[in-house]
Amino acid sequence: MRKVTENRGNGKNVGEQFRPYKLLNQQMAVTVEKTSLENRGKIVLQLRCCGNRIVTAKVDGTEKILSVIFCHRRLCPMCAWRRSLRVFGNIYAIIGSSAFEGLRYLFLTLTIRNCDAASLPGTLDLLESAWHQLTRDKRQPFCRSFLGTFRSVEITYNAVEQTYHPHIHVIAAVQESYFSKGNLDYVNHERLMKLWRRVLGVDYDPQVYIEAVDRNEPVGAVASSKIYSEAGGLR
Repeated sequence: MRKVTENRGNGKNVGEQFRPYKLLNQQMAVTVEKTSLENRGKIVLQLRCCGNRIVTAKVDGTEKILSVIFCHRRLCPMCAWRRSLRVFGNIYAIIGSSAFEGLRYLFLTLTIRNCDAASLPGTLDLLESAWHQLTRDKRQPFCRSFLGTFRSVEITYNAVEQTYHPHIHVIAAVQESYFSKGNLDYVNHERLMKLWRRVLGVDYDPQVYIEAVDRNEPVGAVASSKIYSEAGGLR
């Protein structure tokens, strides 16, 4: 990948920001090349060309990207990273509007045990089904308490065990009254774990995470930091 010399305001040039994801992208290309996919040659070529050339320019003292070609493959680490930046930028813009004034937010992670490559599609289907059960049953505290949610699915890879870890990250909006002592629908860690285990239909306690976002912190920044700090660490 071409080295970019101009710096952004954060002290990192564009090449340095892209490099870790480009390395992961190339590892994925090697992995795909070893598969029996009929179109693996096309996929590998797209992955190897993704983000190879970045054209930048200084605008008002800040380095801006003028042109770059991405492969847009759903599981490409480079494209997934860029997509996550756009998604959280959009979330921050939405929740910052006057229509959402006065609401509080929770950050949640819902997990399932690691699986091998052959079981990954079925595991993703199970996650999807469990999520819909959790959010559509109005008899459950999860549905009654949360005014709305944004959900994203992340898949991390354990190179040592050669297993995949799909899991769900959620931002949920609640009223300030949700945190009152008399709220019978308050969902703590233990309650969330039991609810998630029931809809998953598993015989073990899946790891979950739930935390209130401080009202003084940007929700997008908090969620982004949680996702990147937990990636690869959940089992």
